[in-house]
Amino acid sequence: MFVFIFWCCSVSLVYFNSSDFKILVQWILPLFTYFVLRRAIKDRQQYVKLIEMMLGALIVISISNAIYLALGNGFALELYYTGESRWRGLYQGVHTMGHNMGLAIMLMVLYYTLSKSRKSGLRVKFGVVKKIIFCIAFAACLYGLYKSQVRTVYIGLVVFFGCWLYYYSKKLMAVVAIGAVFLGLLLAPYLATVFYEFIDIYNGDRDVAEAGSGRPTIWMHNLNIFSDSTMDQKVAGLGVGNYARAVTKGGGIDVSYEKLVWNSHNDYLQVLMETGVVGFFLVIYLYYLLYKRIRRLNGQEQSFYVAFFWAVVCMNLSSNSYISRFGLAQSFFMILVYIELSPPKIKGRVRHEN
Repeated sequence: MFVFIFWCCSVSLVYFNSSDFKILVQWILPLFTYFVLRRAIKDRQQYVKLIEMMLGALIVISISNAIYLALGNGFALELYYTGESRWRGLYQGVHTMGHNMGLAIMLMVLYYTLSKSRKSGLRVKFGVVKKIIFCIAFAACLYGLYKSQVRTVYIGLVVFFGCWLYYYSKKLMAVVAIGAVFLGLLLAPYLATVFYEFIDIYNGDRDVAEAGSGRPTIWMHNLNIFSDSTMDQKVAGLGVGNYARAVTKGGGIDVSYEKLVWNSHNDYLQVLMETGVVGFFLVIYLYYLLYKRIRRLNGQEQSFYVAFFWAVVCMNLSSNSYISRFGLAQSFFMILVYIELSPPKIKGRVRHEN
């Protein structure tokens, strides 16, 4: 982690004119948060308190947000091709709301998983009152997701629940899978509206380059710029935060936009563009080390962290998610602090702390 922090800072100093200090801080601060928390949190019971505080804030916001939306507030935009409305609720944008609703859902699953884990030695009370609050908050989050139509989070939650149920209970997974099929049929008209361009591509009415709001076009544009860059830029990147927006802060159109780096809508490609091949492989190696630690967790605990990890990986691939978005990156590393606290398995047994 410190190597990646050092590399980002070095790249920003070398390419000072094309770097954004604000984006640099957003990239490296979550890593510092991880180091601070792994030393500040002494045991797993303190970790549960941290999760309870995070959940408390998200539950209050998600329920308040659902009420705000139900009253007809928080409109964001209307999709040109479908005429469907997307809402942002109490948040700054639809993607911020969607990602936070998805995070709240996954945190509720984490709390439930820890309460059921018999090997962790945790004392997590999950009484009737908490169950009722969780059910209300869960419904509020689903409503927020429905109104936001953030497809990246939809995909991430499918991956998350698929992995979690696979490791947690295969019988439960079979039951949920059957229910999901019927739910999918029931929501088919809604899903057809949300994923409209993919249906158009299947029917031959659109080009593949238009999939995912034109993501293949964006990716090829940035990869072409990276391919044409100098050797030192390939190694060190084009500068942290170095990407252009079509519309300037003053509201005008940037005429040079076509020649500049675009917002990649893919966290790994964004890392490659901004920190080069070295930064890209440092991030991949960091994720590998995190996953390696996750696989050493015990029993039911592992089910959540494996699912959470792969959900984040998928969301990072399809959008700006748990690397580019500061709040999500902070939450990601705060949640993964648990891997520093849980005793690993040793030859099929659990090593208990003294």
